[in-house]
Amino acid sequence: MKIQVSVSDVGWYKCKFDDGTESAERELTVKGRRTVTLTADRTVIPPGGRVTLTCAVEDPAGFKYQWFKQTSDSSDKTPLPTENVSESNRVISQGGKYTCFGWRSEPAVVTPDSDAVVIEETVSNRATLTLQPNWPQIFSGETITLRCEIKDGGDTEWTYEWYKDNLKTTTTSNEYRIISATEAHSGEHRCKGRRDSYSSTRWSDAIKLTVSSNRPKAELRADDRDIPVGGSVTLTCSVNPSSGWKYFWYRGEKTSEPLTTQLSAGRIRVSLGGVYWCRGGRGEPVYYTEYSDPITISNSVHNKAVVTLQPNWSEIYRGETITLRCEIKDGGDTEWEYEWKTTSSEKPSNLNEHRIFATESHSGDYRCKGRKKSEKSSTDWSDPFKLTVSDKPRPVLTVSPSWLSAGASVTLNCSVEDQSAGWRFYWYKTVPDPSNNYYSYELLPGSSSGTEQDSYIVHGQTHTAGYMCRAGRGDPVSYTYYSEPKFVWSADFHSSASLTVSPDRAQHFTSDSVSLSCEGNSAEWRVKRLSAEDRYLSDCSTWRTMTGSTCNIDTYRRSDAVYWCESGSGEFSNAVNITIQDKNMILLSPARPVTEGESVSLSCKLRSQTFDSTVFFYHNEKLIQSDTRWELNISAVSKSDEGFYKCQHSGQESAQSWMSVQDSYFVRPVQSESANADRVDYENDHYSALLHGDVCLYETVRGRQEAEHDSVFVRPVQSESANANREDYENDHYSTLLHGDVCLYDTIRGRQEAEHARRRTVILTADRTIIPPGGSVTLTCAVEDPAGFKYQWFRQTSDSSGKTPLQTENVSESNRVISQGGTYTCYGWRSEPDVITPDSNAVVIEETVSNKATLTLQPNWPQIFSGETITLRCEIKYGGNTEWTYEWYKDNLKTTTTSNEYRIISATEAHSGEHRCKGRRDSYFSTEWSDVIKLTVSSNRPKAELRADDRDIPVGGSVTLTCSVNPSAGWKYFWYRGEKTSEHLTTQLSAGRRSVSHGGVYWCRGGRGEPVYYTEYSDPITISNNVHNKAVVTLQPNWSEIYRGETITLRCEIKDGGDTEWEYEWKTTSSEKPSNLNEHRICATASHGGDYWCKGRKKSEKSSTDWSDPFKLTVSDKPRPVLTVSPSWLSAGASVTLNCSVEDPSAGWRFYWYKTAPDPSNNYYSYELLPGSSSGTEQDSYIVHGQTHTAGYVCRAGRGDPVSYTYYSKPEFVWSADFHSSASLTVSPDRAQHFTSDSVSLSCEGNSTEWRVKRLSAEDRYLSDCSTWGTKTGSTCNIKTYRCSDAVYWCESGSGEFSSAVNITIQDKNMILLSPARPVTEGDSVSLSCKLRSQTFDSTVFFYHNEKLIQSDTRWELNISAVSKSDEGFYKCQHSGQESAQSWMSVQAVSRPESSSFPVPLIVGLVCGIVLIFLLLLLLYRYRPSKDTCFNRPIQFESSNTDQNEAQCNEYSSPQHGKH
Repeated sequence: MKIQVSVSDVGWYKCKFDDGTESAERELTVKGRRTVTLTADRTVIPPGGRVTLTCAVEDPAGFKYQWFKQTSDSSDKTPLPTENVSESNRVISQGGKYTCFGWRSEPAVVTPDSDAVVIEETVSNRATLTLQPNWPQIFSGETITLRCEIKDGGDTEWTYEWYKDNLKTTTTSNEYRIISATEAHSGEHRCKGRRDSYSSTRWSDAIKLTVSSNRPKAELRADDRDIPVGGSVTLTCSVNPSSGWKYFWYRGEKTSEPLTTQLSAGRIRVSLGGVYWCRGGRGEPVYYTEYSDPITISNSVHNKAVVTLQPNWSEIYRGETITLRCEIKDGGDTEWEYEWKTTSSEKPSNLNEHRIFATESHSGDYRCKGRKKSEKSSTDWSDPFKLTVSDKPRPVLTVSPSWLSAGASVTLNCSVEDQSAGWRFYWYKTVPDPSNNYYSYELLPGSSSGTEQDSYIVHGQTHTAGYMCRAGRGDPVSYTYYSEPKFVWSADFHSSASLTVSPDRAQHFTSDSVSLSCEGNSAEWRVKRLSAEDRYLSDCSTWRTMTGSTCNIDTYRRSDAVYWCESGSGEFSNAVNITIQDKNMILLSPARPVTEGESVSLSCKLRSQTFDSTVFFYHNEKLIQSDTRWELNISAVSKSDEGFYKCQHSGQESAQSWMSVQDSYFVRPVQSESANADRVDYENDHYSALLHGDVCLYETVRGRQEAEHDSVFVRPVQSESANANREDYENDHYSTLLHGDVCLYDTIRGRQEAEHARRRTVILTADRTIIPPGGSVTLTCAVEDPAGFKYQWFRQTSDSSGKTPLQTENVSESNRVISQGGTYTCYGWRSEPDVITPDSNAVVIEETVSNKATLTLQPNWPQIFSGETITLRCEIKYGGNTEWTYEWYKDNLKTTTTSNEYRIISATEAHSGEHRCKGRRDSYFSTEWSDVIKLTVSSNRPKAELRADDRDIPVGGSVTLTCSVNPSAGWKYFWYRGEKTSEHLTTQLSAGRRSVSHGGVYWCRGGRGEPVYYTEYSDPITISNNVHNKAVVTLQPNWSEIYRGETITLRCEIKDGGDTEWEYEWKTTSSEKPSNLNEHRICATASHGGDYWCKGRKKSEKSSTDWSDPFKLTVSDKPRPVLTVSPSWLSAGASVTLNCSVEDPSAGWRFYWYKTAPDPSNNYYSYELLPGSSSGTEQDSYIVHGQTHTAGYVCRAGRGDPVSYTYYSKPEFVWSADFHSSASLTVSPDRAQHFTSDSVSLSCEGNSTEWRVKRLSAEDRYLSDCSTWGTKTGSTCNIKTYRCSDAVYWCESGSGEFSSAVNITIQDKNMILLSPARPVTEGDSVSLSCKLRSQTFDSTVFFYHNEKLIQSDTRWELNISAVSKSDEGFYKCQHSGQESAQSWMSVQAVSRPESSSFPVPLIVGLVCGIVLIFLLLLLLYRYRPSKDTCFNRPIQFESSNTDQNEAQCNEYSSPQHGKH
């Protein structure tokens, strides 16, 4: 009993004999089908490389492996020759589609096929992708071609794969032409060449294709807008990006014929005025840009333009208001328009006057021209006018005299650079404010509107006083800085404000305790001084301590200074000269003036000694007393006693002091104006001279005179009127302050030590220059060779204030921590040896206040366009009532204004950049910089974009138009129908949507701001009203299934369209967009799959149909037909019927029939068209008459115009067992069945020297040759019989012939049937025998013919003496419970010679033959175990999903003879 097992058949089985006995039970186990997986270590073989395949079988013990390769989509699987069938890995070096399966003998298992693994082989040829034209930027609508070139490609017929954005397309052309590029074509494109299904080049390098949806706009520029008389100007047309453009020029109207076409950079010279336009074009067909904006070119006139400045000052200062005017010489009554250009960063408006509030950014050259309004003509550009804007100046104030006589007049002089430039002068008296260490200013009488004169006389001044000045000019008035304060001193004592010195003398030792006391009508006082060594105005807190109204002077170092008091009520006291000396001897003389007639005592004093020898007293360098007295007494002093006094003793000499004598009536002569001419300013950088008197002549000697003279000294040269006989003298140790009407001066002299002859350098540095809120900065005063040095620090708190000394606790400290802004300086000094450095460099320290500056942009649009009006506003948080000034910063350029708004009337690209602002409270106090606002000004005017949700208005309906501008901030939208110059329909503040129900041409544009800034008009959109006609998409040919490569036509048909001329529009979900024609002809690819709609639009009017219903197009891979052959085994001269079946057989196919011709050298078949098949046949069947030999056939189908073919079918064979001399196969041993241990050889003989042996087997299931399952030597193939097999074998010759075919079965059982491998002839004797592998027959042997027992005895042979056709059929034998496989024995008739008699015997023979064949078919049907055309197998293989893998090899059937 044979059963087809499944898992449900699992269990125990036994059989029962006719005599009632039973066999032992046996368990049947059915395992599930084993899984087999094929993997590869990589799927692409590089040039010269390899790939390792692994065939993994579940529970692989004892398995062997068979490998298969498919070399193309149209080829069969070919078994691969295998040296070691037990190896589950295989190394390959060729591309293909690979599969494997596993098999095992004990127990017998054959797995299903593995999944296929596709291995790509990379060939060494290189693919190169080029773009033609090779422009870096492609625009929507342009035509471009991508070309794939294979290096050294030779005559190979390549196919080409195109790759973009994960989408692959295959074509036979190496060009991919894009007729009208769209944004969808943007992306990275690659290509490669494919030689066959599994070998190709590498992908080419990528070409990144960028397709812009916006049509570019040409830009037109002119080197001048005005043509000089007899000259020309150059126009330049450009498109960005600039590749490949020709330029088309227009004058007058842009719709007129172009003037010229150029291939250059786009320049032409024109000598005629007018309105010019241009546009670019490139490619074939030409793709045009948008027209440029127009440029108006004018012819020059003879009038001359001149730039003038009002007021016409030679120097302009920051903050002044000025006007630049463009004047046209001999301009008459002509109405002019004006144009300016400048090198400054501030662009003038196009008016004839440009009024500005001057800043440094306005500096530059200015030119202008005039243009007649009535015609296109203009002047030439004016000559350049150079405007220089400087920082505002600080005037210098001088005061004469420096020391007052009671009631005398004081002359003030205020000098400013460029004195003749319209200045008026403003005069101020300083008013002290001790609480703030500050002076307020009071305008002097007659000074509120300024004076034209730069001098001012103060009459009747009796007290010490301070003065300042400043200048102003213009309307509104712009002022200079204030001058530094200057003082006029009075020594006269007044009860309202007085200064007393204790001890009351002019000179003191450095170790003395000296106090200055202020008295008068105030409770608040400060003591001020102006000294030689400080050189700056300072108060007591800087150089000592103030207790109440008394200041105790630090006398640790020498000094020479004038001191006075300032009260809280704003008054000045008398002034005194005080000298602190570090010598051993001083002169004791009155600190204040003495009155004529009083007695006066001057004395000489030593620091720590007594006088033990002569003491000498001098008056104006003349010895007046020489004895042992240390005092000089004058009983009644007179005016002649006024002058310089000093004393000498034992080689030592005191400093000299001036004693002033006033008359008893306190009358001091008023100085004449003529005497003021001889006054001299002192120099702060080197020394200070305080002058008394109106006739002072002195010379200053600076620098190092000789090695021993280090400091600066002043030598007074007396005028004749003052002291004609006075000798020159020189103070060798220190300076002297002189009182009197002749001369008062002080000078600094240092010790004259050789090692300190040169001036020392001093450098002031700061660890940072900005003090953060609540923070501090450390200053360092660095003196060269600093040993023993002390330091003095100064601060200037505003541009208008003087330097103020800072109070110092530790004068030896060279570092100082500060927390306030200002301009700082320092100097160093030392006593032993005596050195005073010059002032250091100034360091400006900014103090950051806690207020925060915020910069805002109004309107706050992310993108600003050239010509728009915008405002930057700087707001100070918690700014209160502070009068702020504002600093604006852009691209390293700072501008200062008093306004917190920076308004840009017409923005340009020059305004682009990072903007910041901050508020400044005064010179050194400001906020931090605000956060940045990045302003981007585009030079291109934006263009509105108009879209419609539909171009056709349904009957009674509407469509929605959307107008947008990118970027979209703040736009209103203006709508137009008909002409864009007509009045707009409406203005909307929305996103720009509008529903319309009337057909027509629509435009829009955007506008924003105040005044309104307009975009360019959008492109027009034509909206049509729908008609009742219906559009339908049809397909030609109308096949139900479309395959890749077929040429089809989609047509848009208008129902009842009549004679109307229609335009067409398509839309689709596919990636390939149709052109707007009524027919869309395509060579179908997968990318064409999708839904298609169309509509028609009447050419004569703005109306159209609705969209058609969608037409769904599906493009499939081309099919592979299935070929069947009948019969499989031939009788000599019989006909063979071929059937070729294709899916959708009614869809217009024609069939093409081919005979295979073997080519052993290439292991390949070529195909030869069968007769009558060159144009295909309508029938899907074809009869081959008179076929006598084994042959192979294939078919394919085709349809369409041009014809598109399917793949080739797999080859199918018809076999003949007849022996032919031209090609024959012999088997050794000559029998159909063999043991797996037998040696079996197949030999090919005939008219060829080149052979291959082929087989088709049940277990392989594929066509294969000897190299796969045997070894070939010459024309003989030795079969490897290590496993069972059932196959048909035949030879193929190098000359293209097939041999006879034989069935051979390899069995691994213990018993086989020995029967002829080839047909036997009727009448021949035949012997069939049963053979055991290793035993002898010891009991009955049973022989069966077509399952019928025909012999049962001890003979192991079955002999047929004269075989007949009735003996043909299946034979097998049994012995002791074992059974052989069955084999077919074929019996062929005896060939008879032809007869010329009446063909009755032939007719009888044919009738008998038909009867016999019919009986044979009945027998075959009765006994066949399966329906396979070529093989009789009781167990299904691929087609069955049942679990039958464990079936024994001996149950495979042999290929079957006869017709089905």
